[in-house]
Amino acid sequence: MWLSILWARWLPKVCNRKSVETLVLEYRYAIWFANIMFALGLAGTMALWMSKTIGNDDWRAAGLGIGGGCFAMIIGLALFGIVRRCPLKEAFVAYAVSQKTPVFLIYGILICGVVSFFVAASSFLT
Repeated sequence: MWLSILWARWLPKVCNRKSVETLVLEYRYAIWFANIMFALGLAGTMALWMSKTIGNDDWRAAGLGIGGGCFAMIIGLALFGIVRRCPLKEAFVAYAVSQKTPVFLIYGILICGVVSFFVAASSFLT
């Protein structure tokens, strides 16, 4: 909670002349989709570890699951904006505001997740 209060000053108030409350309402299905994709990534990580397909101490399961969830989130938000023929920025800002996290921080974390996905996936090829 205190972190949300601290970060509140970095949250945008408007995007493309729309209030962030309006954006969150317009993009609520995209936000739900993004959160479900991340939850499925976490579940995939746990499934890989529990199935003993990958050892419990192998980082690649987390890279695949969590990174795959991050990748699916970014692609889903982008596709939602494309389908609605709205600026892509709106979907990404709406997601960041809904998570009460500054845009630069949440997408920095998601990009790190995507990189971990590709690194983990490529490690299986070698």
